[in-house]
Amino acid sequence: MAFDYAKAVIDNEIALMLKKLKTGIVYDEKELCIDLVREVGPGGSFMNLDHTLKNMKKVGFLPKIATREMRKRWVEEGKLEAADRAMREVQKIFKNYKGMQFPDEVERKIRERFPGLVPGNVQWE
Repeated sequence: MAFDYAKAVIDNEIALMLKKLKTGIVYDEKELCIDLVREVGPGGSFMNLDHTLKNMKKVGFLPKIATREMRKRWVEEGKLEAADRAMREVQKIFKNYKGMQFPDEVERKIRERFPGLVPGNVQWE
């Protein structure tokens, strides 16, 4: 059996994207900023507008693994593919891992429900 840590990180990001999508998209004049769209006009940029800066994090999803960079910048940054970026994230996770412990009551309930469960602090050789 094998486990692909990079794939788990990628799957997590996909799940986060789906969770964000499930919150829904509001289609009304206020949220779509029709007046602002008219003001900026065709070919204009919204990136430097206060409205964009205030709303981009709550409306959009900013991925860690998927890249939205222009190809030139992607090449300049080493042409890392999603699996490479995911493995970097895995390494950060392992480096910063402090261990996890359930509260005693939760641990007791888990062990009652699953007798013979291997303790989490066992060192495998």
